[in-house]
Amino acid sequence: GHQVVDGLHVLRRETAARQEALQGHRCHERYQQAVADVEVLRAATAVVQSLQGEVVASAFGPLLETARRFTDGILAHPLDWHNGELGYWRDRTWVTHRTFSGTEQALAYAGLSVALCQQSPLRVVIVDEMARFDREVNRPLVIDRMWQLVYGGVIDHFFGFDADVAFYDQYAGREGFQIIKVGG
Repeated sequence: GHQVVDGLHVLRRETAARQEALQGHRCHERYQQAVADVEVLRAATAVVQSLQGEVVASAFGPLLETARRFTDGILAHPLDWHNGELGYWRDRTWVTHRTFSGTEQALAYAGLSVALCQQSPLRVVIVDEMARFDREVNRPLVIDRMWQLVYGGVIDHFFGFDADVAFYDQYAGREGFQIIKVGG
């Protein structure tokens, strides 16, 4: 009888040990499955993010192309779109539109606004404080660019406001250019 009882204890211990080992094996299998699920989810997320980036880039590409028609050759660096933000690359440094100078913002925002409203029946660009543009370099470039954009059909009208009236005398008589002097 004593051997039978001892045998039962051994059998119970072995059964418990095997159940414990089986439980550990099942936990390990669940862990491995969870790790595999996380890897699949990460890979799927990377694919979705990549596709999202491509969709945004393809959708924003034409907008950026139009906006650049306002800025290329006037701003020191071409406008770009990076991580959901307008800006430009200076060497390897991203410069966000939030840190643009007043000149850069005026041209970039005008270009982006026109790009966004290309289907509008009337595309008008209004820039106040034309004096913010350097009198010798950028102001003539901006005026010439706006004239080109009007005659190229990108915009319908451009209105620039400036207290430096004498500067615009050089444009008197130019086709499509009208100077309206207000005040004294």
